[in-house]
Amino acid sequence: MYVPGATDIQILPPLLINQIAAGEVIERPASVVKELVENSVDAGATQIEVTIERGGHELIQISDDGCGIPQDQLLLAMAPHATSKINKQDDLDAIGSLGFRGEALASIVSVSRTTITSRPADQETACQIHAEGDDFGRPEPCGRSPGTTITVRNLFFNTPARRKFLRTVQTEFNHISELVQRMALSHPGIGFKLTHNGKVTGTLDLPPNQTPRQRVLSVLGREVEPELHEVSSEPAGDDAASMAHHARSGVTLWGMAGSPGLARGTNRYQYVFLNGRMIRDKTIMHAIKEAYRGILDPTRFPMVVLYIEMDPRMVDVNVHPAKSEVRFRDTQVVHGLVLSSLRRTLLAADITRPVSVPSSNWSLRKQQDRTEPRLDFTRVDRTSSSSDHRPVPDPGDRTQIPGGSGFSVQQARETVEPAPPLPPPSAADVDHAGADGRNREETGAHDESPSPTGRPPRVLQVHNSYLVVEDEEGIVIIDQHALHERIMFEDLKRRILSGNLESQRLLMPAVIDVQPTDLDVLGRAEPLLTRLGIEAEPMGRRQIGIHAFPSFLFERNVDPIEFTTSLLAMVGQEHTDGPISDDWYTDEAVVHDVLDMMACKAAVKAGDHMTTEEIEALLSRRGQIDRSGSCPHGRPTTIRLSLTDLEKQFERR
Repeated sequence: MYVPGATDIQILPPLLINQIAAGEVIERPASVVKELVENSVDAGATQIEVTIERGGHELIQISDDGCGIPQDQLLLAMAPHATSKINKQDDLDAIGSLGFRGEALASIVSVSRTTITSRPADQETACQIHAEGDDFGRPEPCGRSPGTTITVRNLFFNTPARRKFLRTVQTEFNHISELVQRMALSHPGIGFKLTHNGKVTGTLDLPPNQTPRQRVLSVLGREVEPELHEVSSEPAGDDAASMAHHARSGVTLWGMAGSPGLARGTNRYQYVFLNGRMIRDKTIMHAIKEAYRGILDPTRFPMVVLYIEMDPRMVDVNVHPAKSEVRFRDTQVVHGLVLSSLRRTLLAADITRPVSVPSSNWSLRKQQDRTEPRLDFTRVDRTSSSSDHRPVPDPGDRTQIPGGSGFSVQQARETVEPAPPLPPPSAADVDHAGADGRNREETGAHDESPSPTGRPPRVLQVHNSYLVVEDEEGIVIIDQHALHERIMFEDLKRRILSGNLESQRLLMPAVIDVQPTDLDVLGRAEPLLTRLGIEAEPMGRRQIGIHAFPSFLFERNVDPIEFTTSLLAMVGQEHTDGPISDDWYTDEAVVHDVLDMMACKAAVKAGDHMTTEEIEALLSRRGQIDRSGSCPHGRPTTIRLSLTDLEKQFERR
């Protein structure tokens, strides 16, 4: 494209080339710190000190005790594309160092006033060189112990357009502090010290030779230790198949995963390190999200620290100049390892403490009797919504769906063929956690027992929504809908993985008015609908007829039209970004969301009165399922108020 006033094609001068390159590598003071600290790590340093003045606007200084730069190579070190870390093309296929491009130091020098002081261990004296833009001084002898100090002053002094985009002193220092924190986490064997305006940052004065666990707790704080759970890719027990697969993958993982209570509103507290390199990778972030699916609100981000080690030939780090993006040779191996390791940890972890449950030798204080159907917590039943606190509508009420046929629940009940009820779980079902068939002891669920004091725990239903339970440590408050929803979800998951759900046929089909696109979704969703006990087919170009519906949903007054309409809308929404694959219905995330919706519809709702027997049954089931501490949406089912907390509130402590 012609640009008015453009000159003839010419080779750019070296300084301008370096300043353009600096735009890709050096965005702000934290970028300078990152590149120089990575050089210190590659130099084998055991202690790195970072000194900052005015957020890096005036001074950035990195000192280390690494191998140092020989006197005759100081000038060469500041030249573009000069490096000691690679020297042939094959080296790019197995990069083991953090830096390798040979452009960071040249870029920094081109936009700042830089001084390098260095001394190798076999050199009697240190040597120092100054540079300002493209003006280089001559190396001069000076005093220094073995290692290197690089001082950067007046960043962007010769590019005022870049300098004016720097943020406030505090904002820039916050970026530096977070960067040094991540670097310290990635290399627990190296000591780090961060100083700003002459003051040492308390949490970043770290000794060398720490273990990964010690470094994590030093950086994140000892107060989070009770809610951090160790993660490892090492297979548990003597599972030969797992060990063989683990050995073949060539990938190892260690880390710590936080309980839902440590979750934050951003992903800033998710730290992933690959071969000592800080990375941001969509594959790993997706695995983390999936591991916490169902135990954490999807809008929240768990606290996770992961250290991944693999053969450098299995990953390409030469993707972007910032070197924070990587490309795995086999993303499925990495995704599967992270997902399975986190899930195994979260399943075994005591994320919420068990509640003491009523035993058979005592009874709750009788509440006022109500002529309501009794809840059966050994099977799926009841209607609810995660956020609906309205009373249950009368079964005779007509549920009119926009664009629907005015089909009512009462009408449906008069036009069904009876089906046998779903059988209650067997003793074997109760003893198993879920689809993988592991027993209750292996999966970390808790068998709950009466209070050790010998006095039966007291339970009170508050506002027909919450259960308040006394135990030996204080009181536990349970969201009755959230807990029942989790119970229903786990039952549904076990049942659907072992076969189709029981259904009831309608003598007259329930008809839904739909758009043509919904018919396409219906066709693709047919295998999943069959497993759910829903039989539906097109009736013309703009209608769908429902011929059969899940028995447990129907018994709890769930309208077939409303539920199927919501189900098709949810399935269609899952695939707005691309075509629906032929086997999409086997996707774990889709199945989770569908079962979640079914459990939510069937669970007891907030506002429902529960009898004494129903409360006892609900609490008993809590000890027989996985992840009872949260509902499938990720909301907590239980919160605890200890006796100590109560005493503090009443100023007894």
